[in-house]
Amino acid sequence: MEGNRIRFISGEAEIEESAGRRKFSLTMEERVKEYEKRMLGGSQCPYILPMYFLTEDGKDTAYYDFTGMIQLKDYIGRQASDSAARENRKPVCGALDTLSGILGCIKGMENHLIFPERITAHPDAVFIDPDNGKIALAYYPCGNPELTLQSRIPALLDEMDALYRDIDTGQYFRKLKDFIHLKNPGLDGMIGMLGTMQREASYIYWNTGSFRKAEETGPAADHYTDSRHGSVKQNACAGKKLPPVKLIGVQAVFLGGLAATFLSGAFDLVSVAGLAVIAAALDVWLMRKLQYR
Repeated sequence: MEGNRIRFISGEAEIEESAGRRKFSLTMEERVKEYEKRMLGGSQCPYILPMYFLTEDGKDTAYYDFTGMIQLKDYIGRQASDSAARENRKPVCGALDTLSGILGCIKGMENHLIFPERITAHPDAVFIDPDNGKIALAYYPCGNPELTLQSRIPALLDEMDALYRDIDTGQYFRKLKDFIHLKNPGLDGMIGMLGTMQREASYIYWNTGSFRKAEETGPAADHYTDSRHGSVKQNACAGKKLPPVKLIGVQAVFLGGLAATFLSGAFDLVSVAGLAVIAAALDVWLMRKLQYR
C-alpha cells in the first residue's frame, strides 16, 4: 500500500476515504454476474469485504470497504517485526492458521452462492483484522474458471511461501501441496488435512517457555530464592510436611491403644471394630491438625 494506491492482484486500485471509512475501487476486467452482485452487495456475507458496484458504459466498478483491515503481506510483515508475538509461537503456526482462515472463507462463501471456481485465490485478495486475526476476502472473479481449485490452491501456497520466507512454513506448505497432488481432495479434504497439520505443528513448535511458566505456579512455586542471601527458602503458603518421627509416634499410639483394648477382653469383636473406625477418623483429623500447625 503506497499513499492513496493499493496493489491488487495484477494492478493497482485507488483508495478513497469518506465518512470515516476506507475503500478502494477498481474496474472489473472480468464480468460479475447479476446474482453475484446482489449477494455480494446485500447479503452481509462475513467472509468477504463489504462491497458494492457502479455500472457505467457497460463497465462495472467495484468498491471494497477494508476499514480496519490490512492485506496479508502487511499482516505478515507486522508479525515478523513483533518479537512478543514470536516468543510464544513459531511463524509456521500463524501461517497455517491464516491458510485455514482463507480456506474457511472460500468454504463459507458457498453458502452465499459464491462458488470456489469463481473466486480468485491470491494473497492480495486476503485481508486480515490485525486486532483479532479475522480474515475476509476481496471477491474478484477468477479469469480462468477452467482452472481447478486443486491447481489454484498450490499456486496460492507458493505465493504465501514467498511472503513468509520461513523454512518450517515452506515444509508444511510443500507437504500440503503433495497431499493435493497425490490425493486430489475436495475443499473439505484440504481443510481436514490442514487441521491435522495445525495440530502437529502446535505440538512441535509451541514454545516451552509457556510450560515453564505453568510449572512455576505449581509445586515448584512452593520454594523461592532469597535475593539477599542467595538461598532457597520454602514458601510460607505451602503446606508443611509432618516430620517422619512425629508421624511414626502418632501412628504407634493409636495402634497400641487398639491392640490393648482388643487384648483386654473387655469388648467383643463388633465393639472393637467400631472403636477402630472411630480411631481411624480421629487419626486423620489429628494428622491434619499437626500438619498445618
